[in-house]
Amino acid sequence: MHAQNNFALCLGLMGFTMWFRLLTFTKNIPLMAAIGNTFSGAVLELIAFCCVMFVLFAAFAMFFNITILNGQQQWGTLTDAMMSVTIDGLVGNMETGPIVQALPVLGPLFYSLYLFAILFVGFTILISIITDSCEPPNPRRRLLVLKKHTTVVLATDVLVV
Repeated sequence: MHAQNNFALCLGLMGFTMWFRLLTFTKNIPLMAAIGNTFSGAVLELIAFCCVMFVLFAAFAMFFNITILNGQQQWGTLTDAMMSVTIDGLVGNMETGPIVQALPVLGPLFYSLYLFAILFVGFTILISIITDSCEPPNPRRRLLVLKKHTTVVLATDVLVV
């Protein structure tokens, strides 16, 4: 049974990487090529972002695990606390009752800090990383597309060199 689980895990990882490998064939599609170039230009920044987010998740999970005591199943071990903070916290399904019961003042404060740091600041940084790596639009390409699809080109769309 253990070998079958290992084989299923390897097969799942192989299928996961296969789909990413299939993205290399989208370089011939202009829109897909722009998306692929955007993410390939931001690989290092995205890896650094994931490392920072992991540290933030671990810090909040450790805080909630230690302060709420080990009596709750949701926060009983560091692994359970990490799963609760990452998965339930991002989806918005994190139970705040045990947090408020354990720490009536500090618990909601740290939960609010968690929401602000992870959801607002973290994902604003992620959007900023992606938009910074976007290709700048090429005005000449836009002009060619306009000429190709229409016979009349407006004066505002003409490229002045």
